[in-house]
Amino acid sequence: MPIRTFQYRLYPTKVQEKALQLQLDVSRQVYNMALEERKLAWELEEKSIGKREGYLLAKQYKKTFPQSKTVHSHVLQVAIEDLDRA
Repeated sequence: MPIRTFQYRLYPTKVQEKALQLQLDVSRQVYNMALEERKLAWELEEKSIGKREGYLLAKQYKKTFPQSKTVHSHVLQVAIEDLDRA
């Protein structure tokens, strides 16, 4: 039996659009910063940074960068998980 899928179109208001864009921007920034940390750790110390260390980095980013405070921590964790899978 084939699996059914449904697609729903969203029509966000301007305020909702801004909020969604902020979520995406912060998620992208955290992903890129964590990727840079991994690259530097490997190049300088030949040390691999795993998911747990990535979560700790995300926690530090949340404390350091004001935009990160507007986003739920789970969003940052998902960005780290995506990086771990890449």
